[in-house]
Amino acid sequence: MVLRPPVEPMLAQAAEAIPPARLLAAGVAYEQKFDGHRALLFTPARPGGPVLLQTRRGALIQDAFPDLVAAAVEQLPAGLVLDGELVVWDPEAGALLCPHVRADGLCGVLPQLVPHRPGQRPHYDARMNEPPPSRRRTLYKRGPLRRALLDTSVLTTDIIAATRRRDPSSFVAGARAGTVRCLIPAHVWEEVPRVLVDRHQEGGRFDLGRALELWHSRYAPVLYVVDTAGLPMTPQAQVLAGRDASDVPMLLLAGVIAPVVIIGTDADLVDSGLADKEWRELRSALGDVGVTEGKMIDLERQASVFLNITEHMVKGVIRRSSPKRLAAAAVVAGAVGGALYWRQQKDPRVPSQRQPVWPVMLEHVSKRMAAHAERHARGEDRWQQAERGTPGDTLLHRVARTLVGSREPLTRTAIVERLGEAVPGAGHTERMAAARDVLTGHALFVDVTGRGHWQVGRRGGR
Repeated sequence: MVLRPPVEPMLAQAAEAIPPARLLAAGVAYEQKFDGHRALLFTPARPGGPVLLQTRRGALIQDAFPDLVAAAVEQLPAGLVLDGELVVWDPEAGALLCPHVRADGLCGVLPQLVPHRPGQRPHYDARMNEPPPSRRRTLYKRGPLRRALLDTSVLTTDIIAATRRRDPSSFVAGARAGTVRCLIPAHVWEEVPRVLVDRHQEGGRFDLGRALELWHSRYAPVLYVVDTAGLPMTPQAQVLAGRDASDVPMLLLAGVIAPVVIIGTDADLVDSGLADKEWRELRSALGDVGVTEGKMIDLERQASVFLNITEHMVKGVIRRSSPKRLAAAAVVAGAVGGALYWRQQKDPRVPSQRQPVWPVMLEHVSKRMAAHAERHARGEDRWQQAERGTPGDTLLHRVARTLVGSREPLTRTAIVERLGEAVPGAGHTERMAAARDVLTGHALFVDVTGRGHWQVGRRGGR
């Protein structure tokens, strides 16, 4: 049997105690944990085949580690799969060269470290676990905009289901509320109406007119349609190109905006491990985070309005009152408060059996917020499980991620300011020129105003 990527890695499990040696015939061995970058290495089953290196999330990254590929060809047998962690070991110091580097940074650091230390290669510790994701959104700190790629099969199935319900799909609601940015390659935009007609003609029991109306009125206006022409080929796209060329644009787009959630039921995408076939779970997860974030945003907005009104009222009273009147009001308030306290001490009342209003209200609000936070965490965890792809380091990748994660179109100046030193150039003028060349050189970037406000794709196809 020959294993081919993607292969799900061995994952650690929490345990109450260390298992005793008698449980295994050969005993139990322990060793130091090396914390690096989780990966699976596949040597070719036949001579001349490629060495593949897969991340835990299924992305192929062998191009980022030429020294590791060369060492595998030279030293490892054919048809071997290693599941472990990439680290750089210093034999003289007996320690890792970069123990602080996490999974999202090693691809950029390791190729620079290894050439400066001949004879040292990345090593594997075959039982190590990948570090947890470094980026996690919470209900109170919502972080960057989520991004999802939708294929034709999921869109048409969701639209057909929407013909039988009144509430909008979580994809549509999330896109409207700013919970997620939903993107599709240009060919999906063209396929959806045709596939709806085909499914109806093949015996689908749904209102075709209603489905097409929903597509044009609800779905199409919130989708970002992206032209993927000219994007760099990725290893995953190269593999799938021989099976179904229609998958290539989806993977090219995923390559430049990674990490991203690919939601689809296409067999090749699912088999590759890049798409999550449990798309209904993702739709539900998006609903969880969307509903809770919406309630939190409403609460923040109401609190802001209340504070603004209170601030204006206080400022108005102070502005319209003379210092003497304010001083007199303070004296009267102090006297009234003192009289009430003296009366309470002289003639204490029997404590009321009713609970105070404010503590009850605060407890109620606290319980509701805890329930919202738990629901949000559940949805966010499921969403993060489906995110795929290692972020690229080229200017194209950085600009694409910056724009797709922004809730509003950005100017070149804003892009350069956000990316900082990542934009090449000796000064501001050269950096602006480098950003311009990337923006104007790739069709996925769209100037939506005609005056230099850029985004990825055209919303609603326009």
